[in-house]
Amino acid sequence: HANAVSGQFAQVGVYQGGSAKLIASVKSKTKKFYLFDTFTGLPTPNPKIDDLHKGKFSDTNLRQVKKLFTNDSTVKIISGFFPKLASVIIKEKFAFVYVDVDLYKSNYDALNFFYNRMLPGSIIIFDDYGWRYCRGIKKSIHDFIKKQNIKEMPIITTKYQCVIIKS
Repeated sequence: HANAVSGQFAQVGVYQGGSAKLIASVKSKTKKFYLFDTFTGLPTPNPKIDDLHKGKFSDTNLRQVKKLFTNDSTVKIISGFFPKLASVIIKEKFAFVYVDVDLYKSNYDALNFFYNRMLPGSIIIFDDYGWRYCRGIKKSIHDFIKKQNIKEMPIITTKYQCVIIKS
């Protein structure tokens, strides 16, 4: 579906690159795919809403993920904290975004950055929406919708994911 929408692809929260590799295998070769991660594990969580600890998922590294994409020049890997490094995509529009960050602030920041850069019909998927150890994911999405006063936003949820289709 997202290949039929003009705009690029992005992922925030790459970890070891498995989901990014899958997405890259089905995206149009004419679209860029931007990958953002610290490659050092989770940043400092908010203990009032986040259940995971700083450094969790640190068993990854940039070199390991780069190896997955050595033959794909459309994939751009950006290492560091999002959205601090988002200036490289500030003028882009997006057809597909996958967010897997596990923490309230990181998820809210990603949604806040991408939502207005997404084109009609584009898709944003959030991992861990209903997972009990990532309570902040669901809260950040609902807080964003409320703060932006968005009246109609198609949301599809499963036990662990949330899909928003931009209208």
